[in-house]
Amino acid sequence: MILLAAVVFYAGCRRQPSEHTTGMAGGTPDTFTVAFYNVENCFDNEFDGHEYTEYRPNATNWNSEMHRRKLENVGSVCAAMNAEVLTLCEVEDRDALAQLREVIGEKGCRYRYHAIIDTPEAASSTSPALLSSYPVRGVHALRVRLPAAVTTRDILEVDVQIGEVPLKLFINHWPSKHHPESFRMAAAKRLADRLAELPAGTDYLVVGDFNCDYDEFSNFTTFGHNDTRGRTGINDLLGTVRKTAGGAVRPASESEVISGGFPSHYDLWLELPLKQRMSYVYRGNLQTPDHIILPPSLYDSSGISYVDNSFRPFNWDGRLLSYGKPLRWKMRYSRGKKYHTGEGYSDHLPVSARFAVSPFGGFVLENPAGIPPQNDAADAQGWFEYHGNGWVADDNRVRVSRDTIAPAAGRYALHVVAPAQKKNLTAARTVLPGGVSGENRSISFSVRGNGAVCFRWRAVGEKKWRYHSPVTGKVSGAARYEPITWRDWHRISLQVSAAGEEPVEVELRSGKEIALDLWIDR
Repeated sequence: MILLAAVVFYAGCRRQPSEHTTGMAGGTPDTFTVAFYNVENCFDNEFDGHEYTEYRPNATNWNSEMHRRKLENVGSVCAAMNAEVLTLCEVEDRDALAQLREVIGEKGCRYRYHAIIDTPEAASSTSPALLSSYPVRGVHALRVRLPAAVTTRDILEVDVQIGEVPLKLFINHWPSKHHPESFRMAAAKRLADRLAELPAGTDYLVVGDFNCDYDEFSNFTTFGHNDTRGRTGINDLLGTVRKTAGGAVRPASESEVISGGFPSHYDLWLELPLKQRMSYVYRGNLQTPDHIILPPSLYDSSGISYVDNSFRPFNWDGRLLSYGKPLRWKMRYSRGKKYHTGEGYSDHLPVSARFAVSPFGGFVLENPAGIPPQNDAADAQGWFEYHGNGWVADDNRVRVSRDTIAPAAGRYALHVVAPAQKKNLTAARTVLPGGVSGENRSISFSVRGNGAVCFRWRAVGEKKWRYHSPVTGKVSGAARYEPITWRDWHRISLQVSAAGEEPVEVELRSGKEIALDLWIDR
């Protein structure tokens, strides 16, 4: 049985006055903030039977002291954000939410209303939740059915009354990437079906940890998640991408969503410069699993609208970061068990955005990123215009990003950076699509920069790699790391005809004891 908890009164909402809570006649605010935070396993200190092993009281060192430290750390982040509507995931149950809310209140940010899907009997140990300064008018659970009868977290649907105006929120925590894309596609379909039932013009927000990037279509094949014939839940079913005239796929621009039709949702990550698009880091890859996604109704002249360019990941002036990564709740290993250190916050950064009870454009923030508008003309100019073309880092010490410094074509090239290492390593990798056969099949791209490098490739499913030296152009069965210092672009061509029509794995290898600073472009 699913219990939907929505306890409505809790002390008073005592919040310091700020520029976004100035208020209007009748108690309706001018603007307000909505935030989302994956709090990384916010459990209580009671044994209910569905906790992760390391969060069972006294199974390791999860006790009243560690429990209080976790609440203090996460609660301090929530209070510092000071959002009028705070959405959460990885909260154990209503008791854990009540304890977190109490700690946030002790820090001066008191929420009067809350909602949570309370499902302790489910296979999932945590649920999405909401804390709100505004009244909760309705709470519903959208049950997600997964392949192979696997259970997962439901989607929390909450109706919040912002003064005289209703706002609907859908709080998500989709299946993790331990599973292929079909699992997240099931969650996306449940959500998309519900959105299709809403009356035209309904003001709603889609928020949560989707375990997908805003450009998931560009790299989920490389990560080995593509069991859906190239379709993703967040991009295809929620309509956050569009196809260009040349058939390429790219994230939908804000203006395209405003115009209505398909694409049907705008992902606010696109408002930020590329190097700021991060709420999570996996093996050196800056990722964006935490989203606030908007429909066209938040850009119209009625009800609630988005305050343009207000989206931000929240790092609390750097306090939530360690060496460029979220400072997660720390654990140590001893004799095969995990023990809590009492330090850190979450492995995710919170994200937030501001909204106004006025027509779109009534409140405007300048675009601090200076991001150029997306257009079809740019789509055809280069390989890396809107995504990384499948290239991902393969090591925590490596950084793979797009860069505007002297690309070979278009506005961006791929930039791969790694410090000198004691051992050879795979710096970056991609999986390129098949479908092309013949004796002269090849993969070509341009390279410049510094390092001791070689490329290797094989058809997906093969065991044997073939290695290409960018200096001599020779192909061999073993790696040969030869130093390069190329200020100008050099053309690389990998002959892959033996792979037939199968997709091809390609890796950039970096030799030991020499730092890597390399650009790749078409």
